[in-house]
Amino acid sequence: MSGREALAARSDVAEADIDDIIGIASELQQADRDAAERPTADDVKAVASELDIDPAYIDAAIAELGRRRTERARVDRLVALQGAETRRRVLVGLAVVGAAVVLLFGGQVAVAWSAAHDLSAARANLEATATYVDVVLDRQAALVPQLVALGGGDPAAVQVAADELSGAGSIDLRLEASRKLDQELSAVLADLPPPRDETEATQRLGLTHEVAGIQNRRSTELQRLADARRQWQVAASRPGAGFALRMGLATGPDPSLLGGR
Repeated sequence: MSGREALAARSDVAEADIDDIIGIASELQQADRDAAERPTADDVKAVASELDIDPAYIDAAIAELGRRRTERARVDRLVALQGAETRRRVLVGLAVVGAAVVLLFGGQVAVAWSAAHDLSAARANLEATATYVDVVLDRQAALVPQLVALGGGDPAAVQVAADELSGAGSIDLRLEASRKLDQELSAVLADLPPPRDETEATQRLGLTHEVAGIQNRRSTELQRLADARRQWQVAASRPGAGFALRMGLATGPDPSLLGGR
C-alpha cells in the first residue's frame, strides 16, 4: 500500500489534507536527512517525485500541520484585530474631523441664514422704494408738458426733457433728467405772459400747486431711497452676509439701485 493510500485509509485524516500532510512529512523527513548528510541533486529529485513516505513521519506531519494551521489562524486573528483597530481609529478621526467641520460650517450656515433674512428684507425694501421713485418720475414726465399747455405755455419747450426722463435707464440717470426737466419748466414758467383772465390765473395756480406736489413727493421718495440704500449696506456688512450671497441664500439688488450709473 502506498503512502497516499495509507493516508486515505486513516479515519483521522481528511482527504483534502493528504497533499498537505505528504508535503510536510517530506519536509520533516528531508530535514532529518539533511541533519545526517547533505543531499545530492539526485536525492532532492527522488524525494520530490516519490509519494511513498516513511510511516514514522506521518503522525509528526499531522501534528505539524495542526500546529501550522493554529499558528496561521492566530496570525490571521491578530491581523484582523489590528486592521479593525486601524479602521476604528480612522473612523474616530474622521468623526472628530467631521464633527469639527459640521460645527464650523453649521455655525456659518446658521449665521448666514440669519444674515440672508436681513438681506432679503433690505433688498425688498430697496426695490419697493425704487419703484415708488420711478412712479413719481413717470408722473413728472407725463404731467409737466400737459401742465405747461394748460398754463398757456408751449409744451414743446419741455417735451424733449420729459422724453429723456421717460427713457432714462437707471435711477441716477432718471434723477439727472428729472432735475433738467425742472430747469426747463422753470424757464418756461418764467417766460409765460401775465394771465389773460381769472380762469387762466386759476389754471396757472393749479399748475404751480401740481408741480410743487410732484417735487415734494419726489423729495420724500428720494429720502426713502437713501434710507433703503443705507439699510442694504448695513445688512450686507453684517457677519455671514457675504457667505449667504455666495451660497445663494440671498441675492443682491440690481447694482443701479445702489447708486452709480
